[in-house]
Amino acid sequence: MRAIKYLVFGLFILSASGQVLSYEATSKETRTFELNQGGDVIIICDDGFIHVKTWNRDEVKMVMTKGARAHSKSMAMEKLERIELDIEHSSKRLYVREVQIKDDNQFSFWDLFDPDQWSRLNNSTWIDFELTVPVQSNLRLETDEGDIEVGRLKGNIEIETDEGDVELSAIVFDDMIVTLDEGDLFCSDLTAAEGRVNIETDEGRVRIEDAVLDKLRLECDEGDVSIRKLRARVIDVDSDEGDLEFDMEMMSNGRYGFSSDEGDVEILIPARSSAELTLETDDGRIRTDFGLSIDRGDDGERVRETIGRGEARLEVYTDDGNISLEKR
Repeated sequence: MRAIKYLVFGLFILSASGQVLSYEATSKETRTFELNQGGDVIIICDDGFIHVKTWNRDEVKMVMTKGARAHSKSMAMEKLERIELDIEHSSKRLYVREVQIKDDNQFSFWDLFDPDQWSRLNNSTWIDFELTVPVQSNLRLETDEGDIEVGRLKGNIEIETDEGDVELSAIVFDDMIVTLDEGDLFCSDLTAAEGRVNIETDEGRVRIEDAVLDKLRLECDEGDVSIRKLRARVIDVDSDEGDLEFDMEMMSNGRYGFSSDEGDVEILIPARSSAELTLETDDGRIRTDFGLSIDRGDDGERVRETIGRGEARLEVYTDDGNISLEKR
């Protein structure tokens, strides 16, 4: 089943003389694909968002909005018609990949000195995807500059985006992998009691609320991290310039490691927690309300103590930042 709609309109992008510099053309298409519960859905595109929701049907509903922009209406329509998708489908797998359009007249450095060529900089294409998938589905989603949203899913997730934000909510899974460059990540209601989460982000912020996991691995360059209502057996966090805030519950056999270069580390745990502690700063201070003995040096501070019976292990290190370990 397929439905297609076309819309064409000029954008109000004006030069100093009042001349329109680019036009936009769009088309909308709806397709459905049979897919068993537990099947794989793979979407790979360049520019454009990917939004995913679920239902109890054994099929995928895919609404695609294609768009093209150029400095004339005819060229925008021509670019729109050239947008192609490579689709492979079976009852267990749906694979959709955008086929890149080859521009026979590539914009070169010397074109910067030719005003007649500047309008070509406004040329672009994109595809937005709105998907409804079986509630039990495994997702692999990739986009360059678009946002990604997924809600109420039971299945594994692999996400990669360059400049887009990612929002995940009400996900039950075994494995989750999220790779971001400049985008932010927000997760809520994650359940993987025996599963793992691997997050890598460059300049984006990370916020997670209400998660039960086995393992969390997080690497962050310049963004801040805020995680609340977290229960996990293993946590491994490595941050360069961002601050770390964790409100978490430790398990008796858990291992928890936090390392930050220039950021502060703030950890909130229950007063009844039981762990061996190693807290260390090179050029910062340690604050705690657990009554710990703090060794103070010329620049940094250090704690090596045990709270409770020492059933878990907590290690925190920061170079230029401060460490705060407080009771919830």
